[in-house]
Amino acid sequence: GAAYDGVYMLKEALEKCGQDTKCVKDYFSKLKDWEGTTAKFSFNGNGDPVLSNWRELRIEDGQEIFESVVK
Repeated sequence: GAAYDGVYMLKEALEKCGQDTKCVKDYFSKLKDWEGTTAKFSFNGNGDPVLSNWRELRIEDGQEIFESVVK
């Protein structure tokens, strides 16, 4: 799912910036709470993803349990 979201984030960046790589870099560094299929995506100043809203889903005894992956 995250790879799917990444393709669409990059698509939006390329539609906005074309081949201007600095523009693409700036697009991602300013991206906040981009609503993907798996999570809301943001990036820090180094370009690393901020995954505080990333959740894991487990099924235990037939119950769905969501929990934060980043603690």
